[in-house]
Amino acid sequence: MDKIIQYFNSGGPLMWPILLCSIVSWAIVIERGIRLRRKGLIDDDLVRKVRAALGKGDLAGAEKAALERPVLVGVVLAKGIDEFRYTEADLETSLQAAAERNLQVLWNNMGALNTLARVATMLGLLGTVVGMVAGFEELTKAGVAKEKLASAIGVALITTVGGLCVAIPAVIGESALKSKIRKLTIEIEEILLETIKAAKIGGIRKQTLAAASAPAAEAEDEIDDAAETILDMRTEAKNAAEANA
Repeated sequence: MDKIIQYFNSGGPLMWPILLCSIVSWAIVIERGIRLRRKGLIDDDLVRKVRAALGKGDLAGAEKAALERPVLVGVVLAKGIDEFRYTEADLETSLQAAAERNLQVLWNNMGALNTLARVATMLGLLGTVVGMVAGFEELTKAGVAKEKLASAIGVALITTVGGLCVAIPAVIGESALKSKIRKLTIEIEEILLETIKAAKIGGIRKQTLAAASAPAAEAEDEIDDAAETILDMRTEAKNAAEANA
């Protein structure tokens, strides 16, 4: 440990931003690793309940089941069903649109992780170049021993080592996380396809929704007609009373 601290101090001021890159990159890797756990994104029981409700033609029940747990797949299903109910889009389009909007959270901070890996590498190279420039400046002075020049170059290379020690784990972590995100995305897409199949089995279509809303619209029309009739009768009664008076 003492040796590491000695190397760190020998690397110069650029070792501090390299250390900061290391801390932030590890924080992102740990945070993404926790957030991308399957049990926090996909609930198999919830998916089964949604499919069962759609298979019975119960759209409202499917949306309610999707909201039982705050997992990502439930949010996608609920928002897709809600959009299907209240817009002109069909169920497949609605679910795909909901997935495109909400699956973006899987990629949070991934761009930052890639940037940190590149910045750490460049900071290391910058420190090395600065150190070597300083070393060759000393070389131009009379009486400088080769041992001092070698020592100066060795110290300059410490920043490159530090930058690579930050960049390599960050790149590996980014690659592993991206692979996990792709697997989760494919699995959620498969869930959406099975959900669409269940809805077709249950006979859920735009025509079904239109047919279901027709009786309600007819009832509203009947209520309006009845209200107008009552108003007309009141008006006639009032006119008759005024005429008799």
